[in-house]
Amino acid sequence: LNETKILVSIAAAVEMKNIEKKFSGKIIRVIPSLPSVVHAGVSLVAANDKVNQDELIEMVELLNSIGVAKIIKESDFEAAADLTSCAPGMIAEMFDQFYKAGLRYSSLDENEAFDMVINTFYGTAKLLKEKGFRFEEIVKRVATKGGITQEGVDVLKGNLPKIFDLVFKNTLEKYDVIKKKIDEQVR
Repeated sequence: LNETKILVSIAAAVEMKNIEKKFSGKIIRVIPSLPSVVHAGVSLVAANDKVNQDELIEMVELLNSIGVAKIIKESDFEAAADLTSCAPGMIAEMFDQFYKAGLRYSSLDENEAFDMVINTFYGTAKLLKEKGFRFEEIVKRVATKGGITQEGVDVLKGNLPKIFDLVFKNTLEKYDVIKKKIDEQVR
């Protein structure tokens, strides 16, 4: 490792300022995500000022071959990682709880219910990605005022903001704890 090389870090909470205490060269931070395995994830990218534009573009193009690369400010990494890298786990947990609730209120077979939810989730994702729908538009098309879906949407609207605020609060606090430990170790 020398000044002509680029150090690429995928360590989630290790900030460039700490890497620079050990290496004074070119640094690019990348936060990958699991969906990149199927060429659909978002990789977050930030670089120090020693990385030139061509080098940064080359990294973005490389990451675009496995999904979508987004250059963002390093200071936004934690919240953006919740939306990208952490999200598959959070989304999976939400859908796991959703389909299990369906099982509790029906005699559906577990595999059958799982398949229904996955196909519905996949179709919804395609509407968002391929047809350019926004979340609000899908809700509007499916939830008729005073209808059955609207009952469920109202429950979600009444409870999810608090839950997601708590998710971000807890994950961002955890990042801070880890970053503080790293700061102490790297002095």
